[in-house]
Amino acid sequence: MKGNILLVDDETINLDVLSRRLGREGYLVSQAESGRKALDLMQVQKFDLVILDVRMPDIDGIEVLKQIKADAKTRSTPVIMLSAHATDKIIRKCLLLGAADYLTKPLIMDLARNRIEINLPNREQPQHAASADLTFLLVDDHPLNIDLLERMINKLGYRAITASSGQEALKKIGAEKIDLVLLDIIMPGMSGLQVLSEIRKTHGPGQLPVIMVTAEDDNATMLNAITEGANDYVTKPYDMIFLRKRIEACLATQMLVQQNSLGAVG
Repeated sequence: MKGNILLVDDETINLDVLSRRLGREGYLVSQAESGRKALDLMQVQKFDLVILDVRMPDIDGIEVLKQIKADAKTRSTPVIMLSAHATDKIIRKCLLLGAADYLTKPLIMDLARNRIEINLPNREQPQHAASADLTFLLVDDHPLNIDLLERMINKLGYRAITASSGQEALKKIGAEKIDLVLLDIIMPGMSGLQVLSEIRKTHGPGQLPVIMVTAEDDNATMLNAITEGANDYVTKPYDMIFLRKRIEACLATQMLVQQNSLGAVG
């Protein structure tokens, strides 16, 4: 068993679908159709992780999260928030209240799998290089966007180099050691998805994480990008909290892949 997960959602169809998917992944899944039932279950049963819907009729997900984090018995349990309509403001509030991560509906299962995996406790946490030793490639054809993103990446403690086109990005990946790529989807000439396809011919998702950047939270486009090999995505305008969360998640996944590869060789 990979872990014991509690799913909390007032829509039973959502519970059943996600339960089956996670069950096929090897997780033991329990369900709660209300915030009150979830809190009661957590008093009598230990869960490795909770996936908690934001909007529920009895007690909303934010209040449930507050109570989980206020209780010494449950506060260490990682909570991933789940919502179809939550604004950035609500998601940011959840992260500041102690949520480990977030997912949006409809779920992109590859993203859900990664975010669950890296937030499960009782595993040796991957140790990656100090942030100052990591170099990120930022790819966008708009100078103002590049300037803003570069300043944010530097503020997070990472070194950044930039490219204003897909062709320039591919040349820099071939010439320098890049630890992560932030890649705009819409660019003239070579699109972000075309650049991603070229990157994946030589670098797998565990070797070189690629976070796609989009101005619209378009689930179909993001699903296509994930299918093509993107590790994750962020939306414009950039938010420092979201950006940090997605970068840290990708680096953690990268280290897990590398550690598992070394273990297989050993």
